[in-house]
Amino acid sequence: MIGQEDVLRLIEAQFREWPVLRERYSALGRVRVKELGLGAARVKVQFNPERALSSSARTDRASLRQRPCFLCCANRPQEQRGLPWGRDYQILVNPYPIFPRHLTIPSLCHVPQEISSRFGDMLELAALLPGFVVFYNGPECGASAPDHFHFQAGSRGVLPVEQEWESMEKDMVCLLSGTWAGMAKHYYCSLLLVQSEDKAELMRLFSLLYDLLPSGQTAAEPRMNLLVWHDSPRWTVCLFPRAKHRPSCYGMGEGKLLVSPGAADMGGLVITPVKEDFDRISGSDIRKIYEEVSMDRIQMDLIMHQLKKRI
Repeated sequence: MIGQEDVLRLIEAQFREWPVLRERYSALGRVRVKELGLGAARVKVQFNPERALSSSARTDRASLRQRPCFLCCANRPQEQRGLPWGRDYQILVNPYPIFPRHLTIPSLCHVPQEISSRFGDMLELAALLPGFVVFYNGPECGASAPDHFHFQAGSRGVLPVEQEWESMEKDMVCLLSGTWAGMAKHYYCSLLLVQSEDKAELMRLFSLLYDLLPSGQTAAEPRMNLLVWHDSPRWTVCLFPRAKHRPSCYGMGEGKLLVSPGAADMGGLVITPVKEDFDRISGSDIRKIYEEVSMDRIQMDLIMHQLKKRI
């Protein structure tokens, strides 16, 4: 059974063996970051040109069929190696980082991005890696490889939502001792919250929420991003219900911003691969993006009402 120390040793070994990877992580320490306030909350904006491929990835079915899958073993960089974990996963160092330590955890099988039967794996992964936030991007919500199932994980303490969890205003219901579920109120985006020491109860609550959320446009799975972290013995789950994949401002050129929100962006770390976008993006721009890609408040209130009835 591997542990977090094995993963940290993998990262260090990959830095030694893979010069391009080492340089990208070194460059990450020099990227520009600015903070913007959104009411009582705050967001970080990171200028990260290495993420241009991910932000501009074409994820329609035709485009996916025409490109080799970069998460399949046969198509990965020769230098990339990983650790086997769980029922069918491999832990890899992400070669295009946004965190000081950034992992990708793909399935060994080329199967679609669909979380319903794998949420328990996500909880186990978070318990295995307490120094990381584990995240999941849905097939219409930031996943640049929606045809190949994968999690990601990034260093703790980077995402603003981690620090704001305790202080944000919430509408929460206590289900059992130590188990809470509800939603954030007056936050910059729609956010459902679950916290528990009981893995089985977390899986039950996630299944309820999954069934309550509407299906996506081209996939049966509801549009969502997930963040999970573990402070033994308790898990914290942030579920961001989504209304759409990309905002209307998405693109290159005058009046456009190349911002394609995934789980990290929804957690308060907005990635901008274009320098001009980083320089000019404002708090009002970011607020508008969040409002556009998030589930609206009326739907959120309805889901919260239905959740209270079912639990």
